[in-house]
Amino acid sequence: TRAGASPSLRDVVRFEEDEVFASEDQREITFVTLETRGPPLLAAKDFGFEEKFHTKVVNLGVDKKWRDFNTKVSLFAEYLEHRMEMLGAISPDEVADQLIVLVDGDDLVYGGCSEESFRDAYHRVTAQSGASIVFSAEVVCGEQDCDRVPKIPQWAEDLAEGRDLEGGFWKGYATGCNGTWTTIKDAQGVPCASKRNCGIWAPCSEPPAVKFLNSGFIMGGLVEMREMLEWCVQRYKRYSVWGDQSVFAEYWMEHRHRIALDYLGELSFSLSDMAMSILKGSIDAHGRPTIINEAFSRTQCFVHGNGRGKPTLQRLVSELTNKTWAQF
Repeated sequence: TRAGASPSLRDVVRFEEDEVFASEDQREITFVTLETRGPPLLAAKDFGFEEKFHTKVVNLGVDKKWRDFNTKVSLFAEYLEHRMEMLGAISPDEVADQLIVLVDGDDLVYGGCSEESFRDAYHRVTAQSGASIVFSAEVVCGEQDCDRVPKIPQWAEDLAEGRDLEGGFWKGYATGCNGTWTTIKDAQGVPCASKRNCGIWAPCSEPPAVKFLNSGFIMGGLVEMREMLEWCVQRYKRYSVWGDQSVFAEYWMEHRHRIALDYLGELSFSLSDMAMSILKGSIDAHGRPTIINEAFSRTQCFVHGNGRGKPTLQRLVSELTNKTWAQF
């Protein structure tokens, strides 16, 4: 509950030290979010995430005030710094055994995949790419220089098993695209890409491809995540054009060897400007809601109702739980 004194970030770190689940390979995964308006959607008991992953979602937003997207970046960075300090004091060797997942609080839901499937998906991406941090990807270019975004790498095409990720595979699913970033210009005739601020117009590549960074889901090692967040805090005012995504995207552009995108949406699928038909809701044998990704015929791990995808997520969640969105 929210009653009583507000826990400090150090208190939160101590709490989740007892709650985090250690797998057989000893790579501990901690899920962290920042939701100031109430419990995060990921922790909703209806979907059973905490029970199935044997963990608790760490919410840094309890009794905190949201000011702007820099609040998210700053509190994430502070949390990771404290965690590094505490683990380093106890056992420096444990620091390298920590995986951190940072997620948005009010529009990301658990789809029902097993923890083993989730871990396997992360390790496939990092092993094939050589990167240590994985961001979710989306079909629309928002808050990043679209012209600098690289083509989908061959390792991702290989993981797609014959699906041409940049050659038309997504065309039947990407229903909200509105031109490209070269055709969308401001009142002065300046292409939106040069300002790194195209998202509101929904520009996609041609044909559409899920290859743009989305900062609603980030997963990586504690050390590397802390270094990235420290970089973003220091440069937030310089690079933010609207929110945090523009800062993370700039980090990606300058540190491509450290960052990979989840091009197949295995870890988290970004819904903005995608057709609702790509996801199918069902109830599993234990009575829990499950979300199937029809494009890949798999149980989805997480679904992010980013941007214009939020109404789609709201409808899906309501249909699966027989609850209104407001009840969450």
